[in-house]
Amino acid sequence: MIVCCVPKSEHEGLRGEFNALEEVKNQLQGKVDQLTAAIGQQQKENQASIDAAVKEARSEAEGQIREKEDEILKVQGELEMLKKEFEKFKEVRRTGMVDRKYPTLVVKNLRMTDAVIKNVSASTVKFAHSGGISSVRLADLGSDMQWEAVWTAEEAEQHEKYITANNAKAAQASQAANTANEIMLAIKDKGQSERRAEELRKLVPNLTQLIDARRQDLNDAFERLARQYSRLAEAGNSNDWNREAPEASPLLVDWQKRPAMQGLRELDALASGIKAIQKQGSAAVDELSRLEKSLDSTR
Repeated sequence: MIVCCVPKSEHEGLRGEFNALEEVKNQLQGKVDQLTAAIGQQQKENQASIDAAVKEARSEAEGQIREKEDEILKVQGELEMLKKEFEKFKEVRRTGMVDRKYPTLVVKNLRMTDAVIKNVSASTVKFAHSGGISSVRLADLGSDMQWEAVWTAEEAEQHEKYITANNAKAAQASQAANTANEIMLAIKDKGQSERRAEELRKLVPNLTQLIDARRQDLNDAFERLARQYSRLAEAGNSNDWNREAPEASPLLVDWQKRPAMQGLRELDALASGIKAIQKQGSAAVDELSRLEKSLDSTR
């Protein structure tokens, strides 16, 4: 085996070169580490800037959205106020036409003498004249009267539909009263006092429930009208309207507190229906009391 020996001087030279290369490597690694740290820091700063910009943009956008929402609410409030003011304006204009007199007034085939306006609604004008009472559609009257009554075909159509629906409910209330009356007549035809008393005992609570339902209908009808006429709304906040017993409200029974408006006909019809049912209920209670006393005396 041949052994080669490196001279000491060359060995030390190689070690020096190796150490020099190691130092360069360490320096380069240090620079790489510094650059890596610098890049990481820059990335953090960039991300922070992006996050701040996004947050600022989001905050600004949300602020603009809130401003628009507030603006919308403001406009909606102003619009609602304008609607209320316009409704009040129409009411004042129409009320101002009441009691106006016409020596002679001809509308289509109707000739009225000594005519006086008694009520103006969105669709009709009611006249009292020498021949009686007549309701005339505003659509059939002159443009001057239409303008003064703030008439529009659309509102008139809606009002007529509303009146038709209310009249239908009033007719239902009247039919219910007639039905109750028929029940009473049928009961009276019963030959046996015991059976009649039993049916009266069933009838009385049914009439009470019917009265409660009709009172609710009357209160609902009043609330609908109160939303259209401010004078009715004022009555609803006073003692002029009795929600517990609306048929006995001063607004309906006291002519001095009763405003002149067409919608009250429905309230009158509903109130009359309630009073008719109450009268029948009172008669049923009286008859039941007499029958029970008579039956007790025979036992």
